[in-house]
Amino acid sequence: MGVSRRLRKRFGGAIFSNGHASDGPAASSAPMTYANSLFRLNLAMMQLGAEAAGVMALRTMKLATGGAAATAEAERMVSEKLIAAAEANTRAWADALTGQSHLTAQRTITHYRRKVRANRRRLSA
Repeated sequence: MGVSRRLRKRFGGAIFSNGHASDGPAASSAPMTYANSLFRLNLAMMQLGAEAAGVMALRTMKLATGGAAATAEAERMVSEKLIAAAEANTRAWADALTGQSHLTAQRTITHYRRKVRANRRRLSA
């Protein structure tokens, strides 16, 4: 039995469904299917990586100029990372305690993308 057949058998076709009621009870109770949610999560992670690479390039150019502005940017970079990680950790715990841990990954990526976007706007101005 192939992997896809085993997955269909185990999860009732919900992984491969398109969300229609005819796909079985698992699919009809969840409009966003498992495979679709993994695809969206993967896409969001790739977007975050691409956006972060752009910010890293902008920061590298700023740090290469040296001086007081570069020193301030280096200090800001470290403090921002610590604050963003603490905020993401707090959100993850809140999700876990409220029974929404299935949303933690997407919320964390959204949180970091917001921070990266703000840095890109600030550094490119």
